[in-house]
Amino acid sequence: MQRMRPGVCCASASRSGPRPTSREGTADRGRFARPAPGQLLRHILLGVLIAASLAANGCVTRSGGSVARVEGTGEHVESVRWPHRGTEGVWLVVHRATNGVEVRHRLETPTASVFEIVVGPDVPFEVVFGLSGPTMNYRMWLSPEEAEQNRTRRIAEEIVFRRLIAVTSDRPAPHGAPHAARARTAYLIEPARTPPKGLCVVMPGAAGLTQADAGFYRLAARGWSVLMLLDEFDRELRVRSQPSASASGAPEALLDRLADAVDDALVEDAFIIEAMLEALAQDAPEIADRPLVLVGSSLGAIRLPATAARLEEARRRRSAQVPSVSAAVLIGGGAGVGDVLTASGLGRHWLGLAGIDLDAVDARDVARVLNERCAFAPERCAWALDGRPVLLMDARFDAIVPPRTADRLANALGKPTRWTYPLGHIGLFMLLGESEWSRVLDWIDAAAASGRSGRGAGS
Repeated sequence: MQRMRPGVCCASASRSGPRPTSREGTADRGRFARPAPGQLLRHILLGVLIAASLAANGCVTRSGGSVARVEGTGEHVESVRWPHRGTEGVWLVVHRATNGVEVRHRLETPTASVFEIVVGPDVPFEVVFGLSGPTMNYRMWLSPEEAEQNRTRRIAEEIVFRRLIAVTSDRPAPHGAPHAARARTAYLIEPARTPPKGLCVVMPGAAGLTQADAGFYRLAARGWSVLMLLDEFDRELRVRSQPSASASGAPEALLDRLADAVDDALVEDAFIIEAMLEALAQDAPEIADRPLVLVGSSLGAIRLPATAARLEEARRRRSAQVPSVSAAVLIGGGAGVGDVLTASGLGRHWLGLAGIDLDAVDARDVARVLNERCAFAPERCAWALDGRPVLLMDARFDAIVPPRTADRLANALGKPTRWTYPLGHIGLFMLLGESEWSRVLDWIDAAAASGRSGRGAGS
């Protein structure tokens, strides 16, 4: 169950400096009382964070050109078999909704169904729906605090919020994994008084929206529409556990299944975004002729090239009313998914769910096989960003997405604009200051103005 505030996408915590301690009771001693150990530790940590933030914002390395230059296109993803998505065997049933709230079916595509939650701007609401059997509770409401509601009303004068849900499913896998339904929600944030000058799609990482991701809603104040994907309901590896691999090496069949599962995860956002864009184009066909910017964070950055490829493939094959990507921002991403998965604790846990015990096999063999076999890896979908302005933001001391994989991504894209910070992976999303993120928004404005937009982007 998630708690969200539709009117407030990013709430900044107030910072207060250390409070002066009280003087001791005797007038002749006249010295400050010693802070408690817990308070001292908090002050030390605050100082470290402030120092790290200052270092990150002052020691960034900026390099590269402005646009991606991909050497040849290789095998376009349109000639590769995409993982299956469809609407068979999946349905959405509203069990309970606050009076005045509607869940409208907006669009049925070959790969997904799109719904919209329609609610007034000042109405706290709740929607509970079922998805293919077990009930899933999905709750959204405005804050009951009067101050927050007043703030929401003020924001609503400039920004319009819409709430979308896309549901889809895959077919049962040959090896027996069950039919899996998926649901994904998103905010669509639009300028209230003027037609949008473009659309920015924000793709979060495995942890969901960070404060940095949510900050992109400020593009709406610059005249953009922002489609902001929220947490996945069912973040689960769909390869069932197998007996642990032997010390002599992981079974080939298991590695093949693992590569398929990684590919399936890499295209997850692509199908959802494609369906939502087609739904939006029904109301506003002009969206196909406006700039489209993709922003991906962490896992979202790793998925971004496959999403760009999917949108390009859809436009070429079906003449769908969706735009090509005009520009892209990849934050904390990398290429070589095998190296990413085998290098971090999170990746090793993910592999463990699939039956790969890296203590029993050579992690280098697993990484090599995944790097070779994953058809939708960032380096194999880089062609979809060729000629587009691309900004890479990475952390020099990243222990989750290793710097060597960020280097590989930069090389695959022909060394476009790259900003590298003296931080770790988490710090990249937590410690960059307001001025640095404003610089990113400035880059998006400039890139969309200079890049190719709409249907002509791929021609």
